[in-house]
Amino acid sequence: MSRVLFFGRQDCSYSDDAFKHLVELGFEVRYIKSNHRNEDLSDDIKEWNDDNIDSLLKKTHAELFKLFQRITKGLFLNKDNFLNKKLNAEKNEKWNGSAKKLSELNKFQFIDSKITSDELARRIRAFHTNDYPLKIKLHGYVFLLKK
Repeated sequence: MSRVLFFGRQDCSYSDDAFKHLVELGFEVRYIKSNHRNEDLSDDIKEWNDDNIDSLLKKTHAELFKLFQRITKGLFLNKDNFLNKKLNAEKNEKWNGSAKKLSELNKFQFIDSKITSDELARRIRAFHTNDYPLKIKLHGYVFLLKK
């Protein structure tokens, strides 16, 4: 059985539906409900040490494709009713904070030389991939992190 660490929004029916779908598919799911961005994670997340950003991205992409299939099928078979049902289900949802731009996220790729070891470990786990490695700029040179 595959394990999935799933992050969803608190009081979001889409997150709840995605969670139920993962369970129906037979995944062992740890569901983390988030109230806002930059929320601290509980200590029990540390049990997921065997996953990393690359493995989570693969799992996420597979589930996003399945969700894409469900949505396109719903639109094809019953466009107006499907859209209205989805829109009404989420009409009271409120987002906290502002959306991040890609340029803002890209800044996390660059490591300051004064970074703490704990923050470096968090950044490696959250942002480092072979395709998008963490970097350090030093005296006009850019150094890439390799595992």
